[in-house]
Amino acid sequence: MVRETVDELDGFCKGDAQEAFHAVADQIDLSPLCRIGDTAGIKTELVKAVNGRVGSVRESIEKVKTWMDPFKGQEGITQTQVAEFVAKGEPEGLRRVMGVYSTAGFFQYLKGWEVRGDFLGRIAKLKQVIDALDSSVTALAGELKTFKDQYSATTTLREEAEKKLEKAVQVHGLAQGSKDKVESQLAEMRGRDGKLKQSIEELERAVELALKNWAAAKQMMVDAYSKATSFLELLPEGEPSALLEAKTARAQQQVAILRDELESARTARTAIRAKMAAAKAF
Repeated sequence: MVRETVDELDGFCKGDAQEAFHAVADQIDLSPLCRIGDTAGIKTELVKAVNGRVGSVRESIEKVKTWMDPFKGQEGITQTQVAEFVAKGEPEGLRRVMGVYSTAGFFQYLKGWEVRGDFLGRIAKLKQVIDALDSSVTALAGELKTFKDQYSATTTLREEAEKKLEKAVQVHGLAQGSKDKVESQLAEMRGRDGKLKQSIEELERAVELALKNWAAAKQMMVDAYSKATSFLELLPEGEPSALLEAKTARAQQQVAILRDELESARTARTAIRAKMAAAKAF
C-alpha cells in the first residue's frame, strides 16, 4: 500500500500537477512540491523504516513476555523442581520473588534461602538443638515422675516400718536404751523422708520453669524464622537479614538460660538419686 501511494504521487506530479503548476507559474513556482526524489529509493527507505519499527516493537513485546515467566532469570527451572525445593525446606514463593529482585542487592540475601544456601543449613542445626533440648526436657519430666513414684513407695515402706517398730516396742517392752535407739532411727528416717520430699519439690519447680522457658524460647525461634521467610507478605522496613539475626540472638539467649536451668535440674536430680539410694539402704 505504501509503495502504491508513492507511485500514485509520482504519477500525479508528472501528469495532472504539471498542468496546474504551469497555470500559476507567472505568479508562484509550485514545482518544489513535487520534488520527491527517486521513487525506488523512497520505497526502499519506507520499507526499511517500517521493518525497523516492527523489529523494535517485537523486541519490546518479547521483553514484556519474559515477565510472564514466574521464574524469570532462572534458566531451565520448572514448577516440578520448585516443588521439590520447597519439600526440602525452601520458603514457598522464594523462586518467584528472586526474579523480581535479580538486579537488587537484596538478591544475595534471597539466595541464602535456596535449597543449597546457608540459611537452610542453619535451620537444620537449629532443629538439632531444639530436638536435643526437647529430649532433655522430656527426660527430666519423665524422671521427675519416676522419683515421685519412688518417693511414694519409699514413704509407704517407711510408714509400715514405723508401725512394725512401734508395735514391737509395745509388745516386747524394749529397754529404755533400745527404745531410744529405735526412736532415733525413726526420727532419722522421717528426716531423710522430709529432705527427699523437699528435693523432689525443688526438682519439680525446676522442671516446670524449664518447660515454661523452653516453650517460650522455642516459640521465639519459630516466630523469628517464620517472619523472616514470609516472602508472600509485605517485606519489613528493616533489612531482613538484620531482623533474622536480632530475633535469633534473643532466641539463643533464651536457649542459654534454659540450658542453665536444665543443668540445675540435672544437679537436683543427681542429689535426689543419692538420697533415694540412701533411703533404700537404710
